[in-house]
Amino acid sequence: MDDVKKFGRLLSVNWEDGMLVKADHLIAQEVYFEALNRWVIRHSINSYGLAKTANSSSYPLDMRVEHDGRNWVIVLSRCHGLTAGGSIIQIDSQYDDDIRSAAIPVSERSELPVYIYARPEKVGVGLPVGGDELMRRPYRGFDYEIIIGQISHVDPADCLQIGTINFADGRPQLSPDYIPPAMTTSAHPLLAEQNRRLIGLLTVIQQSAVSGFQAFASVVQDKPGKFGIEHTWLRDILSNLAIQLGGLIKIHPNPDVFIHPYQLFDFYKRIFGIVEAMLETYHDAAVLLKKKYGENELYKRFIADMKEFANSKYNHNELGPQTARLIKLMNDFAEFINLIKNLAGALPQVGQILTYRNREYRLQQFAGVQSQIERDGVIMKIEGLGNIVSRDILVSISRDLFTGVDYRYIMVKIGLNDNSIPGRMDPVYVDADTSPGNLILKPMDDLADSSIVTINLNFRGNFNAQELKAVSKDTINVYVY
Repeated sequence: MDDVKKFGRLLSVNWEDGMLVKADHLIAQEVYFEALNRWVIRHSINSYGLAKTANSSSYPLDMRVEHDGRNWVIVLSRCHGLTAGGSIIQIDSQYDDDIRSAAIPVSERSELPVYIYARPEKVGVGLPVGGDELMRRPYRGFDYEIIIGQISHVDPADCLQIGTINFADGRPQLSPDYIPPAMTTSAHPLLAEQNRRLIGLLTVIQQSAVSGFQAFASVVQDKPGKFGIEHTWLRDILSNLAIQLGGLIKIHPNPDVFIHPYQLFDFYKRIFGIVEAMLETYHDAAVLLKKKYGENELYKRFIADMKEFANSKYNHNELGPQTARLIKLMNDFAEFINLIKNLAGALPQVGQILTYRNREYRLQQFAGVQSQIERDGVIMKIEGLGNIVSRDILVSISRDLFTGVDYRYIMVKIGLNDNSIPGRMDPVYVDADTSPGNLILKPMDDLADSSIVTINLNFRGNFNAQELKAVSKDTINVYVY
């Protein structure tokens, strides 16, 4: 038989016509198929645990603690599943006797694990059939044993942990929070319930993001003046989250469908990956939130736990702690959205009055701003000023549009209404000292007009024209004197 070793353990019977078939041949063929099943299970990832059959309305595990008159014991009435080694567990009191454990040992430990063990050796089952020449039990089936405590004398791959025992006043009881390894989220009532809670939390968070976006949008109409770019950043974060989460809710793993628990955790890793990417994309908004809430325990916990969850690995044997941690993280996510919502209307507005060189300039609303790149610079047009009367003009523009630029080498000219030809426009003084976040553009000579509809600006210098072309109403302000 030494030559058999090179072929490995997966060997079927070499059937030949005319051979004398014995029971050993049929048993060997049966062993081959069982070994083949174990080989597949052992090489699959997390393909073991409780299994709920498609046509069953009952959960695959029914277990309780009873007192038999002398000792406390565990009684297992139903257990359907698969061990990590590929052994099938098929226990059902409808067809078989309950499986009873030995006496539960008194332990100083806070809890004891409970395993169902499928013995490799099968036993004869069923009543003998009359008329058989050899009276025997007609079938062979797995022999099961309940093991309480640590596994020491058997192969762990032939065992499946199905519970834990806690002790209250010396009396053993099954832990209500333990979730065994499961092949689907519908295989255990607590796992299915946690899934439903997650769906509810995600729906609440998405609706909160929608209402937060609406709050940021409406406060602009309810309050006079103009909010800065920070207001737009946070509004856009909530808008994008509302859209993204709304789409994900539609494809959320259903607790009543055969979905592997790994898919549930992977789904939420995708969600928090979106949140992390959002905060990286709106980096300045993330910096603002850190400044506002850097000492807030909830904010710090959410950011830290989100990163930890995103980098964590799925553990098929820790479904209870993982789902509990995920629900806690989702609750913190809901509060994180509320922290952003609370800033609607609370961020500083652009001042209505700008005092500059002993003059008070008044903030002027306008319809929009357009820009285009020309060969030697950028032409910017501020439109819809509403025929204003002014004795002078200031334009404030965000420094973010000029990253890495020496402001001394920015040359700007200004013209009103139809005056957009650089040779006829007025030179502008670029003030980089007055405002920490903006450049103040002041005409060298006062620029007065009785009916201003449009302001034209011509920029030249060592800046990135593409960045300046991205100017918007949120990054530029007009003041009149």
